[in-house]
Amino acid sequence: MAMLRDVLQGDSRYLSEISLDNMTRALQARINAHFAQRHDYLPLDFQASTSVFDSTARQFREEISAEILGKNVDENAIDDPRSLYQIPPLRYDSVDPELPLLKYHYPQQVSVFGKLPKRGHSDPQIYGGSTTPDFVYRIECQDADSVYLLVETKAENMRVGDQVILDAQRKFFDMLRRQNINVEFAEATSAPAVFSTINGLIEGKVN
Repeated sequence: MAMLRDVLQGDSRYLSEISLDNMTRALQARINAHFAQRHDYLPLDFQASTSVFDSTARQFREEISAEILGKNVDENAIDDPRSLYQIPPLRYDSVDPELPLLKYHYPQQVSVFGKLPKRGHSDPQIYGGSTTPDFVYRIECQDADSVYLLVETKAENMRVGDQVILDAQRKFFDMLRRQNINVEFAEATSAPAVFSTINGLIEGKVN
């Protein structure tokens, strides 16, 4: 396939594919930043065992497929009564950081932990659709009520769309805190970063 620069014979009046890609990314980032400041979340009067709605049965599902938790299976994982789900088997999608987060022996102040199923908790996004954090922890803090920590894990080289997801989740959980709900949100690119956040919350430090 002929390159654009060869077809145009170096005509400087035209932009290269690389320049167009850079301009597109920069424009998308500025649009995202602009609209992210112009929306807000309001609480809904919503109660159900899950947020997964069965449109055929016209009711919320009490159970979901195990594959929603992850496509990969670890049959040798050791059961932890604090886990959201009975293991083994342990289901996960990525070896890093999901697997070490699921197999880690957390301190006793972590009373519940686990991976959230896809679409199990949906935060609306400004461009439509929704996003779900990856992990949830219930942490018993020193001299304070228990707090729920929601964690979104991302690669270090995040895409522009990943930042939109993080901004939406951060704003959503800020709204919950304004409703006096003990919830914290953290983004992490590694398992040690999550462990550090948990230890900080145990010691009474909040984000």
